[in-house]
Amino acid sequence: MAQDPFFAAREELRSRVDYIQTQHENFLRLLQTTNTAPDLSCRDLRDSLCRDIEAAENQCRELEKVVAVVEKNRQRFRHIDNHEIGQRRAFVTKMKQSLVKIWNNLESDYVKNKMSGDRRDPSRSFDGGAEGHRTGRSGKRANDFIEEQRSRQHLMLCEQDEGLEELGTAVDRVGRMADAMNQELNAQNRMLGDLEVEVENTNEQMSFVMGKLSKLLKTKDKYQLWLIIVLTVVLIVLILLTIYV
Repeated sequence: MAQDPFFAAREELRSRVDYIQTQHENFLRLLQTTNTAPDLSCRDLRDSLCRDIEAAENQCRELEKVVAVVEKNRQRFRHIDNHEIGQRRAFVTKMKQSLVKIWNNLESDYVKNKMSGDRRDPSRSFDGGAEGHRTGRSGKRANDFIEEQRSRQHLMLCEQDEGLEELGTAVDRVGRMADAMNQELNAQNRMLGDLEVEVENTNEQMSFVMGKLSKLLKTKDKYQLWLIIVLTVVLIVLILLTIYV
């Protein structure tokens, strides 16, 4: 049996959320130790985090669609029990909660006030989250730290671009999987509906024929009617054999 594609998509989503959490910690460290007005790395990291979160949320929605399809068609996916479905839905919910928590932090008043304060006073420097003295030596340390963070941010952005490409591929694959499952189930439902109509029509025709025979033969005994039909068919076969043999 082929491996359930949900597992591969789950691992990709888990890796993506772990990466976002790590980047969020880096963002908070930059926010506390640098002046975000002259240092664009903190703002760039915040923007990239927002894009990552939106992409991961899209993948969560695709996985939710897949779980919903399985829940709706239990006969089709009998190899996936209710406990497994519950675990899958709980995993998606947990990932969504983690993403919402990070998003709320990025949009919090603390972050906005810190960044707006840096814009009002772009000359101030930070050391471990506390405002330092405006001296040439502290400014040099701040500049050195900013340059180091920019280099790290550049490397992280390169890794992030590669991760986003992989995530986009995973989201597309899960989306195509959900669409294919829906199309197949719809086709099977149409086939079952057509078969049901044909069976009903056949039953009506048989009832009509049996009713006509019962009137013709003046009997309502089904066994007798079937016996007469069989004997009639045998008689026709014998006549044909006599004629053509």
